[in-house]
Amino acid sequence: LFYCDGGLYAGSRGAFAANLSSPLFLQGHAALASVIHDLKMHGLGAARNVLFSGCSAGAQAVAMTCDAMARALPSATVKCLMDAGFFLDTPDIHGRLTWRESVQRLFKFHRMGAGIHPACQRAHLKQPWKCLLPQYNLPFVRTPVFVVNSLQDEIAVKMTFSSPLIDGTVRIQKCMDRSPLCPLQYRTALQLYQARLLRSVLAIQRAKRRQGVWFESFLMNSSAHCTAVYGDWVGRVDVLGRQLPRVLEDWFFHGRPQAATAEQWVQDRKRG
Repeated sequence: LFYCDGGLYAGSRGAFAANLSSPLFLQGHAALASVIHDLKMHGLGAARNVLFSGCSAGAQAVAMTCDAMARALPSATVKCLMDAGFFLDTPDIHGRLTWRESVQRLFKFHRMGAGIHPACQRAHLKQPWKCLLPQYNLPFVRTPVFVVNSLQDEIAVKMTFSSPLIDGTVRIQKCMDRSPLCPLQYRTALQLYQARLLRSVLAIQRAKRRQGVWFESFLMNSSAHCTAVYGDWVGRVDVLGRQLPRVLEDWFFHGRPQAATAEQWVQDRKRG
């Protein structure tokens, strides 16, 4: 299910001109509800097991709408898979909260109030934009969620770490590739980012128990993005002797949490 409004299926903005020949409608929240209703009429309503997944921005949307999907399918076992969507609210290399500012603008432009998790919104009445970010909204999600994320995801690092100015992107890439040319300042900052990401996700994991967390510490040159939904390496990588499809199967059908720290995950080991 693809979308083109860039609003995480949460927008509720009516028609506006935007200097185009025809008006734009940023109605992602209503669009998602309409799509789910249509799919239910074409067989989804009879489904017994549903895995609601998305990658990157789509994974953010999954975190925001996971409970809504479960409510829409009360007769099914619904669980959600977030692939490469754990973008952190954290300072960039210069100490600026540039990613936070981008999220705030997105929330305001799309008028997202109707599309965010109600419990999260109540908890963050003065800062409802926080509910667009998994670290803030996942604690309120009651439906089981499985997170697949690289500790140094290329897109997340550039967006939430290097800052939109991209003045340090080249050096950051060297750090993600574990190059000895990576300056100490950037290497230290990347390690701090990884620690914050791991701490944030595992704190949610420990608190909720029903969530499964599967983290890679080194895959696809240390910068894997959207690996579970679109990646072709899933069946070729062993992690602690197990492959992601089997881990997901155990989590979905047997409810076994699969959390691990970066130190526990083995290096990318391709077969054949």
